[in-house]
Amino acid sequence: MRARWKRIALTEDPYRLFRIMAVVFVTGVVTGSFFYGEPFLFWKYPYSYLGTVKTVSGHPNLRALFIFDTTMITCAVILFKIGFWYRSRTGKKSIKEVVAYMGGVGAFIMLIPCDTYNFYHSIGSSLFVLSVWLFLQGNLVKIKQLSSRPLFVLMFLVTEGGILPYAWAHLNKNPVEYPLQKLAVWGCFGGIVAGSYILDPKKRKSRKASQRAKVLDFK
Repeated sequence: MRARWKRIALTEDPYRLFRIMAVVFVTGVVTGSFFYGEPFLFWKYPYSYLGTVKTVSGHPNLRALFIFDTTMITCAVILFKIGFWYRSRTGKKSIKEVVAYMGGVGAFIMLIPCDTYNFYHSIGSSLFVLSVWLFLQGNLVKIKQLSSRPLFVLMFLVTEGGILPYAWAHLNKNPVEYPLQKLAVWGCFGGIVAGSYILDPKKRKSRKASQRAKVLDFK
């Protein structure tokens, strides 16, 4: 049974799973904003408002809540699968496995509506975002080692340029917190997707094979 679960886990590599999770999250929040119980003020409201029982004005928000919860459950399952992949591959507990499970637990805790128990919802969102951010840092380190310096600098500016200002604004309760949240989320998940394409062994082999073919054709 254990060998069977291991084979199932190893059929999906984490790079592809991260790309799927990014698409699921972005699609979920965009779709949820259309079904919010009132006009969703994109730059003024945090994404967590999509998962509230009622809107800011007190209108029912069940459709957006369902979409938000489905999105977070899917992200949690993907993160758990990523953690299981690292455990199955190495046979022992690793930091990446723990970080993936932490993000999965955080995504589940985020199902608690912020308009009901904001304290617990904030804990969940912090764990989820921290997990994605830590994996992003790992990608940046690898990109610096394997790719050109200009590419690393570009990736660093796009990702950290949104996350760090948002973290500062959040801690200081600054009014620009929610607009910066959007830039942070886009940069974070964009960095995850870009990093997964750059570092994916299958993609790298394909690019190298294509480059060799071009060289042979030129000769």
